[in-house]
Amino acid sequence: MTSDPKSPSPKSSSRTRDHLANERTYLAWMRTALGLMGLGIVLARIDEILPEGMLGVRQSWLLGLIACLLGLLMVAIATKNYFDIRRAIELNTYHPQKWWILIMSVILTAVGIVLIHGIFNLSR
Repeated sequence: MTSDPKSPSPKSSSRTRDHLANERTYLAWMRTALGLMGLGIVLARIDEILPEGMLGVRQSWLLGLIACLLGLLMVAIATKNYFDIRRAIELNTYHPQKWWILIMSVILTAVGIVLIHGIFNLSR
């Protein structure tokens, strides 16, 4: 009994799944980065969006700029991470990195705290 030469081997099939999972993860980080940059644009323009006479966040442009810059930083880090993981999959040396998750969690927690602080100062 001979195997079909066109059917993938279990090893190449597994590697294909690993690459596809890496691409899905990369695209998820891109969506998050775009969302963060979109939030930045809204924050930067909040004074133009609010009705006249309503107090806006005085430094909303700064919060917006920070959110946009964090989004751009996330794009750069996610792209580098994608290619690092791609190379590791090909070399069969991949080991999950916890620093990536910790750094992004700390950054997004800090952004959330700043936004909550800004919202409560807005309501005063």
